[in-house]
Amino acid sequence: MTIQVFPLDIERGVAFNHAFMVIEPAVAELSTVSIDRLGMSDYVGDQEVIDGYRETFGKLAELALPCVDAASAPEARRSKDSLGLIQHILYPLL
Repeated sequence: MTIQVFPLDIERGVAFNHAFMVIEPAVAELSTVSIDRLGMSDYVGDQEVIDGYRETFGKLAELALPCVDAASAPEARRSKDSLGLIQHILYPLL
């Protein structure tokens, strides 16, 4: 699993208004998209819809802060990355 943080201070090149998950098992024909809505989830298996969500996910990943290998030395990390932001938010709470 990869966790990336989507900063709110950048211009959004991709419009999205709900959570979704692209599910891609080993058998490609069984791929689906889970679309989360208030109190329910929709599952869509139409290949064109799946491709659209896959493209949206790719654009979101490009706009998000870069992911980081948590095992790398702190000084080797970029100053603004997903792990750094998560640590900044969580450490004051400890």
